[in-house]
Amino acid sequence: MACAATRRDKVVVARTVHPEYREVLSTYMYGPGIEVNEISFQEGITKTSELEILVDKGTAAVLVQYPNFLVILKI
Repeated sequence: MACAATRRDKVVVARTVHPEYREVLSTYMYGPGIEVNEISFQEGITKTSELEILVDKGTAAVLVQYPNFLVILKI
């Protein structure tokens, strides 16, 4: 929906999102040719340095999950 609304062709998803959700996302994005990039994590936390690199003017959405799939909470 974000890609259609913004007319952009790229989404970024955190690797801390449930693997099945990421697979569904990739399946849905394959047909229209929308690029899906994944951000890695370290100690259960998404690397914001990669996020800054991957997000650009062509990005329609950034997907994260809270609590993340790993259920690692840093307090």
